[in-house]
Amino acid sequence: MAKLAEKELSEELIQEVINEFNLEVIAVTEEQSVAAGILRLATKPLGLSLGDRLCVALARSLSKPVITTDRPWEKLAIEGVEVRLLR
Repeated sequence: MAKLAEKELSEELIQEVINEFNLEVIAVTEEQSVAAGILRLATKPLGLSLGDRLCVALARSLSKPVITTDRPWEKLAIEGVEVRLLR
């Protein structure tokens, strides 16, 4: 959403684009938020944000891969987390 907003798309158009993906929104659990905090040290050298760490924690808790276009994530070595680069 932020990237679309940076391109100055209207809020309405951003919502339409996001809806096209038919994504499930999952609330962050206390366990995932604690995991994201603990991941800070392991991910700091890669510059991962809180949102990035929450993504990693969610992927690990769901046993799903993280899908990203961010090259630095290739170096992410977190047990139980598979990273797939799109490009």
